[in-house]
Amino acid sequence: MQSKKSLLRLMFLMQATKVEFKSMFTLTYPRHFPRDGEVVKADVAAVVQKMRRSNFTYLWFLEFQKRGAPHIHIMLDADCITPAMRVDYGLYWTARVALSEWYKYYCPPDDYYKEVMKMAKFNTHARTWELIRDPHGARNYVTKYASKERQKKVPKAYQSVGRFWGSTRALRPEGLVFDITEDDIEQWLVDNGHPASEYHLVPRYLWGVRPQKTSVPEPIDGSVDRDILSISDELVPLEGRKEKF
Repeated sequence: MQSKKSLLRLMFLMQATKVEFKSMFTLTYPRHFPRDGEVVKADVAAVVQKMRRSNFTYLWFLEFQKRGAPHIHIMLDADCITPAMRVDYGLYWTARVALSEWYKYYCPPDDYYKEVMKMAKFNTHARTWELIRDPHGARNYVTKYASKERQKKVPKAYQSVGRFWGSTRALRPEGLVFDITEDDIEQWLVDNGHPASEYHLVPRYLWGVRPQKTSVPEPIDGSVDRDILSISDELVPLEGRKEKF
């Protein structure tokens, strides 16, 4: 089972990133599938490496189908999907599975050709790589994913599950450090009617807060002007000098 801490990091990343995901590519295993997380992660790594070469920014996450098969969704910033792209990536994934040692072991020789053809047809279908038309679709999908515990329950026969999600570094928001005290933060929360103003401890992360530079010129007395906190639709860490956690 994926830890709550990991899910919170995933949800935070999706809310904080400035990357807009425009499409989703799905990696589906056929009737026969691996039961080793290291094999699955190697398959995912091969696909996302190909995506990096195409300069795509991505976020992938793992879940399990009712039949126990691992199922991987990959969010991408690609907003234009051509039939040639679907064929290219679909056949790449098909070949990755069909030529693997585990698949040749599980799939009966007499069924091999028929099963591979079925895979190729399925993996190049338009539903395998779909556009996300809702501007908030990717964030909503990840939030929904985080709430589905059943699909993150690891089957008994599955081993070495490892990580449940991963992303490119470009997805991570830049860290921001503020020259403010805990009292400054608490007063700002009260003045702006923020729900966190009623908390006994200042939270590490606040939704709807960001720093905004003032246009005031640099003071001549050697003091340091502080950034002003203002309401926005972004999520950033507030690192005060005296924060309590």
